[in-house]
Amino acid sequence: MQVVETPVAGEVRHYQMLIGGEWVNAQSGGTFESINPYSGKVWAVVPEAAEDDVDAAVRAARAAFDEGPWGRMTGTERARLIRRLAALLDENAERLATVESTDNGKLIREMGGQLKSLSEWYYYFAGAARARRRGRSHYSLELSPLAADLQAGPCARRRLHLCRQTL
Repeated sequence: MQVVETPVAGEVRHYQMLIGGEWVNAQSGGTFESINPYSGKVWAVVPEAAEDDVDAAVRAARAAFDEGPWGRMTGTERARLIRRLAALLDENAERLATVESTDNGKLIREMGGQLKSLSEWYYYFAGAARARRRGRSHYSLELSPLAADLQAGPCARRRLHLCRQTL
């Protein structure tokens, strides 16, 4: 299964946001261009999400949890899906590395290494989901190396690219 298309030189990709199970543009219609640092050319146009878009995404996520299957799943069922996501990340690490390298200018070899180890975090949290008892996990996020990454990691980036592909 291909979850992301590899950028093609000279081609400009147009992305959307996934909110409430639908691919949408920003409510304002605003977009911004992502520049390939190597070529200096636009490689992607993405929605410029504003407060209304974030509110819509949060409402959709809350509804999906409260009314969708995830909120009713056992820890074991959640762990199975999280492991599947980890496997998809492994299968598509090279493509994802190319996309990230095109976006941020890191060496493809460096991005490839980082993305090949990304799935390990999902396997870790699959274990946490499976170990869940009475609403609490036996795993502690505070003790995991990911806690430091969450404080200074991708959440600190100005923009988030969502690839329009069905998992």
